[in-house]
Amino acid sequence: MLKLNASKTPIVRGKKVYERVTLETLKSKTVAKIDNLLVSIDTNDINEILKSNMISKTRNGYKLKVGYGNKNEVLNEDFGGYYDSRDGFAPVKDDLTAIANAITSGEFDSSFESLLNSYRERAEKGKEARRLTLVA
Repeated sequence: MLKLNASKTPIVRGKKVYERVTLETLKSKTVAKIDNLLVSIDTNDINEILKSNMISKTRNGYKLKVGYGNKNEVLNEDFGGYYDSRDGFAPVKDDLTAIANAITSGEFDSSFESLLNSYRERAEKGKEARRLTLVA
């Protein structure tokens, strides 16, 4: 008889606990994504590099766009650009290191603050929309 480790009863979990997004969490998550991309560049695994949503292949090179979250929301227009494939990933690596250092030093806190404000505005609009649908 085949014996599996699976349970026959559904697994029930409680509600996911809300974690407030702060400026420090935005910065640390973005720097962590940059560090992961730098590790992929160091290993020179092109598949791992292109899995990151921060870098994409273009016709004659690569496009770098440093942002936040799964959608890679743009933090600052200065965080990115196009790189020639003939130069390899050295210029990309240098720029990513510079961006990570600038984020850590707090140089772009205003960009992160505006992203946080947009999150708050979206949440307020959602609350208002839910309230209006309950009233109607």
